[in-house]
Amino acid sequence: MTKKSPWPADKVERRSTAELVPDAKNARLHTPEQVAQIADAITEWGWTNPVLVDEKGKIIAGHGRVLAAQKLKLPDVPVMVARGWSEAKKRAYNLADNKLTLNAAWDVDALNASLLELRDEHFDLKLTGFSEVELARVFDDAATLELRRQAAAATNLAGEPDERMPTIGDPGIVTFQLAMSPQQRDTIYQAINGAKAKWDIQTSAEALVRLAREWLAQAEESITE
Repeated sequence: MTKKSPWPADKVERRSTAELVPDAKNARLHTPEQVAQIADAITEWGWTNPVLVDEKGKIIAGHGRVLAAQKLKLPDVPVMVARGWSEAKKRAYNLADNKLTLNAAWDVDALNASLLELRDEHFDLKLTGFSEVELARVFDDAATLELRRQAAAATNLAGEPDERMPTIGDPGIVTFQLAMSPQQRDTIYQAINGAKAKWDIQTSAEALVRLAREWLAQAEESITE
């Protein structure tokens, strides 16, 4: 019976942050914004994923976490050591550690439900790593679904709409849809979120209308000048 090699995670130890050596060939880039997100996550949850290093302290996986530790001025961090790994094995794991997580997909319904629950519990959703644009999509889609649910609930057993509840198609309730690229949609949601913050507006519809009115006012001023 062959003896199994120990796993790096079998033993976790603390090492000085200053002694950890970044891999000059690391192919993963970390923006200052992402490093700040990692730092915020560490502040909220503590250190949950040790850095993987070789016997000489060179980082194999966890460059972003080490950058966050430096930002937080942490004197030491948890590490696990990959002992006896060849250079090829270390290089391959560096790529696999970053790529394998990207190969997963979201269960969109479960994701949206979790984000909505966290919002209702007033949890800071920025800590999840989702951008304001991505969150705005989820909440707007949820609002649309709720409106449709209410419209369906407003139909009585005879199949006629209840006048007490607005339904999609009513003069006062309409949907507005345009075919566009994801990048175009991101731009629109960025503008909507900016309008909400600037004018203290609660709904995306009101924010979009305010933006349109502001543009029309500016256009009219330029014509009269």
